[in-house]
Amino acid sequence: MNLAALGEENVRTWGEYVSLHFEGREFTNLEQQRAANRAANALARLGVGPGDRVIVLLPNCPEVLQAYAAILKLGAPTSVIASEAHNVLPPAPGQLGYGTRVEYNDSYPPASIIHLSFPERGNMPPVKLHWYDGGILPERPDDLEPERTMPESGTIFVGDKGKMWCETYSESPRLIPETAMAAFTRPPRTLPRVPDGRIGHEKNWLDAIRQKGQAVSHFDYAGPFTEAVLLGNVALRYPGTRLFWDALTMKVTNVPEADQFIQHQYRPGWSL
Repeated sequence: MNLAALGEENVRTWGEYVSLHFEGREFTNLEQQRAANRAANALARLGVGPGDRVIVLLPNCPEVLQAYAAILKLGAPTSVIASEAHNVLPPAPGQLGYGTRVEYNDSYPPASIIHLSFPERGNMPPVKLHWYDGGILPERPDDLEPERTMPESGTIFVGDKGKMWCETYSESPRLIPETAMAAFTRPPRTLPRVPDGRIGHEKNWLDAIRQKGQAVSHFDYAGPFTEAVLLGNVALRYPGTRLFWDALTMKVTNVPEADQFIQHQYRPGWSL
């Protein structure tokens, strides 16, 4: 029995029972089924059917569950995208719906998606980096086996010849699918490793300060890396706007007001 059929069985047995409470609103199983049926019929009229990809772009609300149920009735998969850097407060007492939208200008938002584009450099092709946080995950790779689950934190590399994922701090890298990993022969190590792995990172930095060799994450590497991460923070203040970055002049060329977050003006006596 699939999830859609299970929902139908649930309605026949418990149709009048309230199954969802949301910000003062209540929905019975029967009400949720009727809403899902209306959405499924609307999608069917648009030509949606088994195997089609449907993107649901909704805030956190009961209609998300109803949209899922509608899509499952049609045999189509679901994909949820949430990419705005703001949150919605609960409604005022006695009011329905949603409260005020809150812009997170002085702290990070509860969730975000950030896209960075890196240009071609020498013999290296251009690269796009997509950052997800706050519980939002990237699209599941098509060639990932159904029984395997994606890690809650990590990185997915998408190349011309295949895909690879790794967990936090690039640990436990694996090729996708697992059959590709089983057929893979590891190349010899050419890049230096931090002694003792993750727990030796701070000591590696201190050894470099004491002139006992170069740190693995030296400034030539860590500087541009940090710059890219901080640019993502600037982009959060302008959701939906593509910022063009000039690394040589350290300026955002198409949104001049964003430069106030790049170079800070210190008060007299506190300048660096």
